[in-house]
Amino acid sequence: MGRAADSERRPRALSYVIHGPPAEVVEGSWPGSMVLIEFPGLTEARARHDSPANRSILHLRTDHIEDDLLLIEGAGPNHHPAERARRLQAEAGRASQSPSWCSSRRRRDVTEAQLR
Repeated sequence: MGRAADSERRPRALSYVIHGPPAEVVEGSWPGSMVLIEFPGLTEARARHDSPANRSILHLRTDHIEDDLLLIEGAGPNHHPAERARRLQAEAGRASQSPSWCSSRRRRDVTEAQLR
């Protein structure tokens, strides 16, 4: 890949947190490698994904590998695992009150003790 394509692929504002193998699978299975790119937020990640620059080089990835692409909001510096567990438990309680055909998500209850 030439320098022009490489510079399009990695604008200065991006930070590669993880880029490929090796990965040690300690539970379950993992079908391949992972690339994790940090963006300031979801808005910037969507804008980069939808940009003409990205569309022009998208084939460099999609022609050669089968992959999944996810945009995920980061936890942030003020993340509190116990509070997140309480919110998930509350959401799971509401989901259990609806008919099972309405919920396609599987949740696991997590207690504060399990998070420590």
